[in-house]
Amino acid sequence: SFLIMFRDYEQADVLLEKIAAFEEQGNTFLNSDGKEYYERSRAYVDAMLGRNPVQAAARYAYAVPPGSKRFWQRELGEIWEMAGNPDEAIAAYTRFVTGPDFWLGNSDQGWAGKVHFRLGELHEEEGHLDLAIIHYGKVMDRWKDGDAVVQPKVKEAERRIDALLDRKAQESN
Repeated sequence: SFLIMFRDYEQADVLLEKIAAFEEQGNTFLNSDGKEYYERSRAYVDAMLGRNPVQAAARYAYAVPPGSKRFWQRELGEIWEMAGNPDEAIAAYTRFVTGPDFWLGNSDQGWAGKVHFRLGELHEEEGHLDLAIIHYGKVMDRWKDGDAVVQPKVKEAERRIDALLDRKAQESN
């Protein structure tokens, strides 16, 4: 999982192949929860390496247990983006950022700001300017008092909101 978290998909692929080979030899490495995690990881790595991302999205979605933490929706959104389906990516990312905050662990709190920014970009690309403004605004709200490392994204979100408001004003004239 650390290999995936740090975006080292090639090494994650090697590790997943070793796990599969170990299991194919009749050894038991994974319990039922581990098998679900393996299937999600396999689908995610396949998608990030460009191996049929549409099929990988279906495999990933199937491996996410019903009622599971919404964390998995962020990765599904990334897979749908790799598959060239921004509408499904937006739907998955929206599921990630909606709902009670207690569903998000500590590391997911940082991801929420990143996902709101990505939702802003996707909505902007799709021409949904009001939705883009909302998501960029959520980045600013969430991270305005954050560490210095996130302040460039806050400033970029503010710049994009200003540009979108200008664009909307020009389009209404």
